[in-house]
Amino acid sequence: APGPSALPPPPTALPVDLATIATLTARGTGTRRSRADFDAVDYGAPSLTPPSPRPARGERQLLPPTTLALETLDLLAAPPGVRPSTPSSFWTALARAGLPREVHALAWRLAHAALFCGAYYSITRGHPAGHAEGHCKAAGCTSTLETWSHMFFSCPTVRPAVLWFLDFWGSVSGLPPPDLPAVIVAGHPAAYVPPAGSESLWLWARLLFLHSIWRLRCRRQALHSSFTATDIVALFIGRLRRQIKLDFFRATSDLPALSGCCPLWFGSVLGGKFEIEEFKALWGFNGVLATVSGGDDTGLSLQVLLSTSHPLPLPPP
Repeated sequence: APGPSALPPPPTALPVDLATIATLTARGTGTRRSRADFDAVDYGAPSLTPPSPRPARGERQLLPPTTLALETLDLLAAPPGVRPSTPSSFWTALARAGLPREVHALAWRLAHAALFCGAYYSITRGHPAGHAEGHCKAAGCTSTLETWSHMFFSCPTVRPAVLWFLDFWGSVSGLPPPDLPAVIVAGHPAAYVPPAGSESLWLWARLLFLHSIWRLRCRRQALHSSFTATDIVALFIGRLRRQIKLDFFRATSDLPALSGCCPLWFGSVLGGKFEIEEFKALWGFNGVLATVSGGDDTGLSLQVLLSTSHPLPLPPP
């Protein structure tokens, strides 16, 4: 896999035209699993509409192989055997991060151009341009194509939360990322490199933020409810605080011994030793999110500084 230096620079604008995307997309080359399978297993949301019947193998029209790149966020499906040019360092970091299963699944789908947004269904099901299934369901976006860059970056409902996240990461790391979908959605290494020592925290924060958007979006699709930027950030902060506490417990306790279960059941992440110095390096970066006090004689104490008012207040709805 090519290294970060071999990747092309990210574009300043991304195509969102349905016809343009369709010409670069393999129509009808979806996975054999149905939408209901993905919703129930990977995202916990019920299926809204049954999947369209799969065409016979001889009737499927496949486009020539197309080279996919990380910054091409609106290519929604890949021809068979073609995958995005994801750096090997990304997969190594993803495997070592110990992300929750649902967040890991989202990262995998983004890296493989396999996340099922509205535009994906419009293309794979052969809907004409302007079909309602491909549109964003947010208020005020009923005629906007729901691509990745729209869903995670430019949707008016999501946009205030994205701006808050940029400022949040700037407060944590001291180096705010550029306001580009290639950075927020794809984590393009040629567009932004986090400060030394914060690479794992950047991966955690970015993917957990994206999954918070995706989770509320799936809930809106299933329950016909609405959400705001405040809801996104509040969910993100709550999940990040919970993860900090869980990792501190893992760093100061022996989970397999406490459970009484076979250590192999915990896998290499939860079952492996997580040193307190590793915890400090991850969650105590610059002392913004959490601090650890005490020592071997007095016992360790965790103070979670992250809240709905620190380091930044919640964005307006």
